[in-house]
Amino acid sequence: MSAKKTLAGRQKKAIIIAACALVLLCVALAVVNALVSRFEFVDADGTQYTVKKSDGAYALFDGDGYMLDTTFENGKEYFVTDAGTLVSVSATGKASVYAVVDAVGGESVSDYNMLMVFPKLESAAIRSLRVTNTHGTYTFEKKDGATVLRGYESVSYNAENYSYLAALCGSMVVMNGGRYGEEVIAKYGLAEYGLDAPQASFTVTSDAGKVYTVHVGDAIVSGNGYYVMLEGRETVYIVNAYYSMLLDPIESYITPMLAYGVNENNYPEVENFRVYQYSYDESGAPSASLVTALTFWPYEERENTEYQTQSYKMIDEDLLAYVPESTAVTLTMEKLGALETAKVVKLGISDKAIMEYGLDKPRTLLSYDFKSVTSAGTYYLKNRFWFSEETELGTYFVMAESEISKDGKTYVPLDALDYILEVGASSLPFLTWNTIDWVEPYYFHVNIMLMDTVEIETPAGKMVLTFDIGKDDVERIVATMNGETRTIDVRQFKELYRHMLYGTLFGQAEKSEEELKALVADKDKWQLSYRVKTKKTDKTEGIDNVYSFYQLGESNSYLTINGGGEFYVLTKEVVKIAEYAKMLWNGEKIVE
Repeated sequence: MSAKKTLAGRQKKAIIIAACALVLLCVALAVVNALVSRFEFVDADGTQYTVKKSDGAYALFDGDGYMLDTTFENGKEYFVTDAGTLVSVSATGKASVYAVVDAVGGESVSDYNMLMVFPKLESAAIRSLRVTNTHGTYTFEKKDGATVLRGYESVSYNAENYSYLAALCGSMVVMNGGRYGEEVIAKYGLAEYGLDAPQASFTVTSDAGKVYTVHVGDAIVSGNGYYVMLEGRETVYIVNAYYSMLLDPIESYITPMLAYGVNENNYPEVENFRVYQYSYDESGAPSASLVTALTFWPYEERENTEYQTQSYKMIDEDLLAYVPESTAVTLTMEKLGALETAKVVKLGISDKAIMEYGLDKPRTLLSYDFKSVTSAGTYYLKNRFWFSEETELGTYFVMAESEISKDGKTYVPLDALDYILEVGASSLPFLTWNTIDWVEPYYFHVNIMLMDTVEIETPAGKMVLTFDIGKDDVERIVATMNGETRTIDVRQFKELYRHMLYGTLFGQAEKSEEELKALVADKDKWQLSYRVKTKKTDKTEGIDNVYSFYQLGESNSYLTINGGGEFYVLTKEVVKIAEYAKMLWNGEKIVE
């Protein structure tokens, strides 16, 4: 063998040996690095954990090599040990205890900055939360995957407020120095801390079946916290003042609502809308007075008719010819749908609560029917809202009686509104409205293009105007009075018509029904009447309205339309119509 081949062989072996050594070195370095990157952490109960890297960051692992669950406290993430200790792990692998659970038996925990009354429970892991205080007892619990209020499952509550309550009750951190053991309790007694008769208590139950009951005593002298005690442990703790919400009634969690299912897109479409005012005699017997009664009028039913722009129609038999004030209805529904100054004062309507809040003798009843079309389907509602007298604080108590149906035939009570509200008067302006506030102030709504005949009668006689369009498409008006016939100047009639359109309701006739009937029966009080008929259309039979006026006061005239009415107009308007009618008959120019 030549010297060159021998040298080459030796070099090859050297390279192989060097490569193997390098691999072994890398493995050794990896092992050493892994060992160097592992830290031990011993919990307060003696359990040993390991800090090591996972996905490039340090984490805490149990003895079986599983990473511990984490939780957040004050916006920072912590690992949770089996004993409930909250541990933070720094970027360098240092494990630090944030809070430790107080040990049963009162062992010393003075080496830790933060102390927890019991192991933290995540809000999502709470199966039920029962609170008892001076106002009563209520329970939030999981049901069919959602957290509901026991006994009031359909009632909406403020989810944000509940989440805050659950977070407080699931994580009770003791204020620094706020721990008093058995010796202190034996010396001063529970009465010293208000825990002999707690203001409130809560019991929280986890999904895993863990149950903790905590009693809340007095506030500390500074007012910045409360004394509490875990049931079964002779230790008093001080927790922060946020736990004052445990003293609140369940009503503080309820979301106030009246117009169930109504939103900004559908609230105008209410049907059978009625408002009643109640009064009571000396024996307490009620007497109801109808303030208004109207209903939504679908556009397809009034399209291309004289009512095309009229969104609602009256259903009060005495006011059928009047036009509802549409903005009054929409404003009312807006206010009911978005209560600005409302709070629930009593959850659960009972006879006792009804009497307590003056709803056994309500002042006002508002009712309406409603059809709601949603992505979940169509449902029908019948709503009745009872309002008390206005309180000294400028508020009203309100109670709803609502029924819901899927087919519009079979109705069942709606439990979602099982409470009494207190609402500021500014949210309920319609409670002080009179009938006149619910109708259009302009009482004459007849399209001149649809007029067939107009009869105007005064003490001087009756003039009948007939409208006709001849073969030459020229509009003509023929007038007849006392057997005489004349052709009327169309332009002059339009001026009379314009004045009729401006006829305005000026106020509510403050007379009893009997007094108004007597007024109408008095021939000396009658001033003027005019009857207007319109042509029939494909959708309507036409209008046939009689407008009559009676002297009510020195400057006011009582108006009826088809015999019904509660309002007065200015007498000078009535006189002007009579004058224009006379001028029209005589051929005088009303306008130049």
